[in-house]
Amino acid sequence: MQPITNSESFEAKQQQLKSEMLPSTWLKLEYDELKKRNHRYSLRSFAAALKISSGRLSEYLSNKRQITFDIGKKMADNLNFDSTLASDFEDRIIKYRQERSHFKKVVSKRLNNTELSPAEKQDLSEIINDPRYFAILKLFTQAHFESSSEYILKRISASTEGVERLLNRLEYHRLIDRSQPQWKLGYFANGIFSKVNAQLTPELTQIINISPEKAALATQLIKEFHQNLIKTLGENNNGTSTCQIRIQLLRN
Repeated sequence: MQPITNSESFEAKQQQLKSEMLPSTWLKLEYDELKKRNHRYSLRSFAAALKISSGRLSEYLSNKRQITFDIGKKMADNLNFDSTLASDFEDRIIKYRQERSHFKKVVSKRLNNTELSPAEKQDLSEIINDPRYFAILKLFTQAHFESSSEYILKRISASTEGVERLLNRLEYHRLIDRSQPQWKLGYFANGIFSKVNAQLTPELTQIINISPEKAALATQLIKEFHQNLIKTLGENNNGTSTCQIRIQLLRN
C-alpha cells in the first residue's frame, strides 16, 4: 500500500494532515486518498492494511473510540509514514488524549451545579463520556474551521442526521453557538478550553538556548523524549489528579 505521503503532492498533503486536530481525520484522509486511486478499495481493505478489525476502524473514524498511543504507532508503521510524520501523528494522539482528559474533569465540575435538573445532569454526563462531542468541539477550534455540517461530516464518519443530533445537543447546553453565519464555541465551552490550556501549563520551566540551525534536530529529540516518557510513565486517565509534563521548542 502506497501512503499519500509518497504522492507527488507530499508537502501539501503533509501540511494538510498537520493542520488537522483529530487523529481520526488523519486516517480518514489516508483512506480517501487510497479510495481515489482505487474505487474498489473498501474500509475493510483499509482495516486489513492497518491490521485492525473493520469494526474497530469504524469506531476510530466516527470518534466513538479514541486511538491509543500504541495503536497509533502501529498505524503509522502500517501506513508507511516517514519518521517525521509518524512522530507528528503520535504526538497528536498524546495531546488529544490529554486535552480530552482535562475536558472531562472541567465539565464534570458543572454537574455539581444545583441549578441543573437531574435530566440536564444526565444529558451532560453522557456528553462528557461520548468522545464524539469533544471531537466536534475540537473542530470548532481549528483555524480553518468552516461553519457547516458538511465540514464536520468530512472529519467524523456519521450520517447527516447523526451529526445534526450531536450539534443540537451541544447547542442545547450552550457549548456551541450556531445563531450566526459564523459558528463558534459557546461561552461555557470557551471557558472550558481556557481552563484546559491553563492546566496544561507547566509549573517548572527550564530554558536551553540553542543555535537556529539546530532547531530541526532539537524538534526531533523532543518528540522522541516525549514519546519515551509516555512509554515509561504511562498516562493517567482514571479521573484522579495529575501532573502535566510539556516540552516545547520556542523560536524567538
